[in-house]
Amino acid sequence: MIGQHARSIRLAMVIAIGTTLLAAPVASADDEFLFVIPAGEACAFDVGVNAVDRNPYGNGAVLTNTNVETGATYVWFSTHAVTETYDPETNAVLFEIRGRMITSFYPGDSGPNGPVGSFGALIAVAGFQRYTLDLDTNVMTGFSMEGTSVDICAELAD
Repeated sequence: MIGQHARSIRLAMVIAIGTTLLAAPVASADDEFLFVIPAGEACAFDVGVNAVDRNPYGNGAVLTNTNVETGATYVWFSTHAVTETYDPETNAVLFEIRGRMITSFYPGDSGPNGPVGSFGALIAVAGFQRYTLDLDTNVMTGFSMEGTSVDICAELAD
């Protein structure tokens, strides 16, 4: 079971990848990761995330995702627009994302292929994503997408 602290940072991670990361200083290749997603929260192994470059117009970031154990990397240019709609009756947030964004799924979430397995999932999507995040349970439901996707965990496991 994912710890409450780890589950409670989910909304902050979604927003951070989409907005705060773009305003953060760009890390050089010699710097530590901006953050590490622990094993079991997206992949079966720790994934280090770093921004190694930014669009000069501030509308995106080149994200390097690294298997901390093996050093394998997957690079993705993330540029997107996120619409968040809060429903006070259900205490849930509807996310609609257009563009290129990486989404992290916890075990039990609704993912691209149904319920997400025991290690979670980390998917890069180019297109449109829509899902609801229940703020009481931190569970993502009703995930749907149009476009293409890449399973980053599979890419980093090779």
